[in-house]
Amino acid sequence: MATSSQRTYKVDFYHVQQDQVADTDHVRNLLSAHVGGHAPAHSIDSPDIQFQIRDIAIASASGNIYKGVFGRLRHNETPEQASATGADADVQLLPGYGLVEKNHFLFFGDLNLIVFQRNAHAGRNSHLQAYLNQPLFSHVSLTQVLTTDCYGKLLGGDALKKVEVSLRKPAAALQQEDTFLSPLIDQFAGTKPNHVKVVLSAEKGNSLPDSFKDSLVKLSRFGRTRVARAVLVDDTVVDLLLDRVVGSFTVTLQANGRALPQDMFIGLASAKDQCADELQTFFHP
Repeated sequence: MATSSQRTYKVDFYHVQQDQVADTDHVRNLLSAHVGGHAPAHSIDSPDIQFQIRDIAIASASGNIYKGVFGRLRHNETPEQASATGADADVQLLPGYGLVEKNHFLFFGDLNLIVFQRNAHAGRNSHLQAYLNQPLFSHVSLTQVLTTDCYGKLLGGDALKKVEVSLRKPAAALQQEDTFLSPLIDQFAGTKPNHVKVVLSAEKGNSLPDSFKDSLVKLSRFGRTRVARAVLVDDTVVDLLLDRVVGSFTVTLQANGRALPQDMFIGLASAKDQCADELQTFFHP
């Protein structure tokens, strides 16, 4: 168990696809264009919150692996400090600066694999995916790496008997990604609520429309979905979110309560090694 001077992080694995094709240079081109610096910052969800890939560097002699930080920048907010006995006081930030929360990540270009440090205070996979689709929607999706090929099991399996979906609807269809997703959500919901939780079952002896399979896969890949589960006519259960590969690593914290960046990247690499067999099964079944 980690001591008070250590912290354990969870690690998620995402396969980059574009137009549902794995052989894309989208992320590689973005990172290589900004090695030694930061990629552009983009507002997502709020004009006062920007996301940015920062501190990009090549992490292997072959030039195939990149490391970087996905930063969540909060502007127009003055943090407060306090002690148990003293009054609250504002913390003065430098002009033009905002608060930053970080997800460290590694990108493996040969697999189009992102090894992503989980941080509830920073960005989620939906934020990273939205960022990669800026400034124009590029149909880039981050497919969660699963312990088994659930996507193939669903698309190539028997007809659908039941579908379970729970997801958050985009607040407003202003982004091209939202415009892309809305018809898929409405297909299941039949209306336009802010949140959708629905179970659809076929009548005895019948099956649900086969088009639901593709819609379920697309929704599961776009980060807004909390449940994406199907039961096939032959009673096979396919869960597109539950069986994901998750790693972890533990780092020593410095006096400022943060780990050294190089320790974070070493930890991410060790988490990938820890899950080598499952990754091998996913990428080379």
